[in-house]
Amino acid sequence: MIPFNAMTMELEGRIYSRTTAPYHVQLQLEGKSEPSRSPCEVVLQGRVVRIFRGDGRLGSGDCVAFKLWVCQPGDEPTGPAYIYYEPFMQATHIEAYLYGTHPIADWLLMSSKLSVAQPMNR
Repeated sequence: MIPFNAMTMELEGRIYSRTTAPYHVQLQLEGKSEPSRSPCEVVLQGRVVRIFRGDGRLGSGDCVAFKLWVCQPGDEPTGPAYIYYEPFMQATHIEAYLYGTHPIADWLLMSSKLSVAQPMNR
C-alpha cells in the first residue's frame, strides 16, 4: 500500500509542473509507432494545434518532439512522465506541459493529458 503522503506529493508535483512549465500546448500526434515492449521510453512527435501558454517562440504548426515512458499499470517509473500503453495507442492528441527552448527539439515533458478527440476549443 502506498502511504497517503506519497500520493499527495505525486499530485502536488503534477500541479507544480503544470503551473510552472513555460509551455502548455496541445499537439496532434504524428508518426507514432507501437512500442516493441513495455515499459519503454519512446520519442513522441506532434504538431502544435493550440497554445495555452508560451513566450511567442512556439507557434501553431510547429513540430515538437520529446521523450515519454510507456508502461502498464504497476510498471510506472519513478520520476519521469509516463502514460499507460492502451491510452497511448488510442491517442490522437496530447496536451503537454513542456520545458525547453524552441526551435531546439530537446524538450522535457513535465506532465500530460491524452485525448482521442478532436483538438480542444478553449
